[in-house]
Amino acid sequence: IGSVAGAVAQRQLMAVNPAHVVPPLILPLIFFAAFAGGLSSLGDIPEFGYPDYTAFIWVFVLFMGASFVGVFRGIAMATDLETGFARRLIAAAPRPVSLVLGYVLVAFMQCLLVCLVLFGVGALSGMEVSGSVLEIAAIFALAVLLTVAVMLYSAAVALRLQNVQTGSIFMIMPVFILLFVAPVYLPRAQLEGWLEPASGVNPLTALFEAGRGLLIGEPESVALAFGACAAMIVVFFIFAVASLKDAGAH
Repeated sequence: IGSVAGAVAQRQLMAVNPAHVVPPLILPLIFFAAFAGGLSSLGDIPEFGYPDYTAFIWVFVLFMGASFVGVFRGIAMATDLETGFARRLIAAAPRPVSLVLGYVLVAFMQCLLVCLVLFGVGALSGMEVSGSVLEIAAIFALAVLLTVAVMLYSAAVALRLQNVQTGSIFMIMPVFILLFVAPVYLPRAQLEGWLEPASGVNPLTALFEAGRGLLIGEPESVALAFGACAAMIVVFFIFAVASLKDAGAH
């Protein structure tokens, strides 16, 4: 498994495609600039209950970046399947799951880079960081686990469709929906209408709330957030393995 996964990862790292690397970094930065600046007045609402709006939005932006890393690694995999490279590896590899693990490994490394860059931008923007080193590390760990989960889902879609154009839609749209059907601009207690109950069943809500608590040194929902990530990884890993069998039949 290790040799094939390593070969896939090495190929991805040596032949870097900006279309798969730049968007997961640039898009979150655009949202961060727009939300932290244009909506900062929301932090002045007495009921807001969080000390710093920039930090509040930064957590959302971090998990957006982590999600997009998984999506665009999945698009890279779909590209390799469409050109036939990945299909040949599936046929030749003793354990085809190693192909998926290779893309996951690259997504893991790319997510760490995105985390560091976004944290640096947030710090330069003056966001409040009261959490300890371990608490900040826990936020990064949640981001990496989210990347792995989204990558496994995207890999399953890529393996089943083996088409970049169609696959991209089915990778991006569910992630966008989950990201924005959550407490993005306001805490969950301040949401109104259908968004409040919808955010309550959204697994990303636990990640947002845990990340925001950890960032200011007031942990909450941390176990729930890690549990949600673990559950998503297990479910999407099973989905990806099942999709490998479908891909082998093409």
